[in-house]
Amino acid sequence: MYKRLIKTVAPAIVLVVLVSVLAYAGVLVRYPMTGRAVWVKPDVIFQAGTNANQPGLRGITLTTSITDNSTNVTFTLTLTYQHVEVRDLFRIANVNNTTTYYIGFYYDPVANPLPSNVTRADLVLVDATGAPVAVYDLLTGGWSGWIQLPANTAYEVWFIFETQGDTKLPAEVTIPIQLWWSPSNTETP
Repeated sequence: MYKRLIKTVAPAIVLVVLVSVLAYAGVLVRYPMTGRAVWVKPDVIFQAGTNANQPGLRGITLTTSITDNSTNVTFTLTLTYQHVEVRDLFRIANVNNTTTYYIGFYYDPVANPLPSNVTRADLVLVDATGAPVAVYDLLTGGWSGWIQLPANTAYEVWFIFETQGDTKLPAEVTIPIQLWWSPSNTETP
């Protein structure tokens, strides 16, 4: 008698358990979220420097191309052996009259290596008095850390490269540097 009861009740119990598990496993809950994105004109921008689009070495122009919204710069450096400085090619400016911002750089020298005989590759920020504010080593790369950019201030961007030996340099390399900026210096990109 119990065997017959088990044979008839057991499949029903299994069916009820499966249906309840499947019913709960298929439950989805949605909560609405409403946000607002507000686009603003950037306060930290690129500006052409005094050497932008001027003659460089061997008649090659030190091109500096800044987008209409001043948030992207493409530049050409003319380098050779030993020690070369390219000064004030472009500037990084805080055009806000009251707010101090923080800027930082990121470069990946593993993904974008410089030639092995380049022994120094620095991006240098220089203030209006000609004093260096910060030096970012492109050979080491990585995150530079935050650098304070006071309200209504522009830093000139200089590049200093040094090479060692007579190994032939490539015709061209790409140096994709990222500029980051923030109203605080607590987060790391």
